[in-house]
Amino acid sequence: MSLTESSRNKVLSKVIAFANAHSGRVIIGVSETDDLPSRADAIVPIPNCHDLAERLAHAARDVVSPQIPLLAVRGVSEQGETSGCVVIDVHESPLAPHRLEAGERHCYVRRADRAEPMTMREIQGLTVDRLRGVERVAARLEALDEIVPRMRGDSTRILIVA
Repeated sequence: MSLTESSRNKVLSKVIAFANAHSGRVIIGVSETDDLPSRADAIVPIPNCHDLAERLAHAARDVVSPQIPLLAVRGVSEQGETSGCVVIDVHESPLAPHRLEAGERHCYVRRADRAEPMTMREIQGLTVDRLRGVERVAARLEALDEIVPRMRGDSTRILIVA
């Protein structure tokens, strides 16, 4: 499957929308029903799905700003086959808002079953929400800084992984 700029941007807009919202999974190689909202219907294998997955992972690093942490892009196929699906697992990002640096340079958010451009107010609100999350983590780390010295005489060890 060729990866045109238009198809790349369409897929990455959905990825960005999940990263800016509450996580999700994008699957390429599955047909959908005509229902509203649509549902997965049948697998339609993509040729060279592993190659496409690699190209999409590189594209996400190249044209999404800031880069989305914890983005998993993989090809899924039967043993020994090259055709299959591409699965993109997206986690809610602490670095949001993210935007697509190509085309119209929008930040996207998930609304129902669509990825839509965010308004300026939504971008500002998301930025403030993520900043508050960082401040909460910093406050918890400060609280640990107060607890750890009291425990030094103890045989208990605390390992902080950031």
